Amino acid sequence: MIRQQPSRPQDTRFGSKATVTTRIRATEAFVAILIRYVINRPLQPYGFLVATPKMSDEVASFRLPIDVVEHILDQLRGHSKTLAICCRVCGEWYPRARYNLYSVVDLHSDNSAKFFATATRDPEIATFMREFTLYGLWKKPPAPPNVLRATRLRTLRLYFIDTDNSWLPTVMHHAKQSITELSLQHCFVPDIPALMRFLGQLPNLEHFAASEMLIKTRPDEVTNQAVGFPSLQSLCLTGFGALPLRLIRAFLAAQGLNNLTVLHIQLSTSELVWFDKPLRRVAKTLRDLDLTVEPDDTELNPYVPPLSLHACLNLTSLTLSVRLCRTKPSFTLPTHLFWVPLVLNTLRSENVQQIKLIVRAMGATHQDFRNLDWREIERVLKKPRFTSLRRVVVRLTRGAGVMKKKAVPYVKERLAALEERGILRCV
Repeated sequence: MIRQQPSRPQDTRFGSKATVTTRIRATEAFVAILIRYVINRPLQPYGFLVATPKMSDEVASFRLPIDVVEHILDQLRGHSKTLAICCRVCGEWYPRARYNLYSVVDLHSDNSAKFFATATRDPEIATFMREFTLYGLWKKPPAPPNVLRATRLRTLRLYFIDTDNSWLPTVMHHAKQSITELSLQHCFVPDIPALMRFLGQLPNLEHFAASEMLIKTRPDEVTNQAVGFPSLQSLCLTGFGALPLRLIRAFLAAQGLNNLTVLHIQLSTSELVWFDKPLRRVAKTLRDLDLTVEPDDTELNPYVPPLSLHACLNLTSLTLSVRLCRTKPSFTLPTHLFWVPLVLNTLRSENVQQIKLIVRAMGATHQDFRNLDWREIERVLKKPRFTSLRRVVVRLTRGAGVMKKKAVPYVKERLAALEERGILRCV
């Protein structure tokens, strides 16, 4: 069964804006090189560049070194249209351009027929694939094609796909030993044991991300023992309700987090208390912790931190993402973000180099910035055990653009000690 969705999700494969800008500039530079140094033959039949008789002999006879061309072609991975044109420039460019063209494949309803027709004529292109993204947006999906020999596939991303989908064996049959990174977004799995069996097919899986998954609850999902579960190095869990907490408990029961170094998890305020014990079990190897907290109606003890980081002695990077506005008025607590400085104060790692505080300020006013005790945060981070800090980043997102002219000076004034050390950055 393939789930229908009204629109394709935003593709964030290329990462941050800086990374995307770099790729775009590389593409522009490459096109400029093509225009300036055209190979000694007209390209008019392809409708892209035309070498005219008026071009000087010096330019027309210039041939860019092939190693430079190949390096530029490597920077164009993911730009399928540009690479498709580069395949037609000349015989020297064709092998590297063809390899990069099929190293990153995004398959959806618009291009699936064309791609598999090409793969049928030329099965070798499946061995070029390193990243494969499959969108399950077909209204009437066709029958699965022949199995792809994707023996070198490293990264697999699935959107709106059921894990029992008949198309998955087409891609995964020859790639089970090579896949090291798996991402599931808006996918449906019958239950957590079924997900564990699905992941158990990938013995070399190191990085797993699950976002907005639909998984039914089973009473034995934590005690269910998975056979051959991979040892994960990084884990990203975001989604509805208590699903991230349920998943990390199941992975711990399967002994799949013994070597975990990077953890990104989304929790509600009430789940911070329940997350304390799982965190202690992975704290020994953890290097990077990214915690997104959604406020709820739970009222915690204002004098006790709901979560302790004292066991994370090897932590080098900590990210806390919080919502500035409270969901409902509270008359018993001074602020719903009282726990932030308390949790920071539990950090005992002498290796921490970066602390990032992401403040989601949707619908916030200047008055709402008082919900976060900035002075107390400064007092905690001034302590001697934080001398290893190289950067403290405060990022204002989701609606804070109007207030940034006032908010940034407000934050810098209250974190003056960090500003004096030159480690504070407000973005």
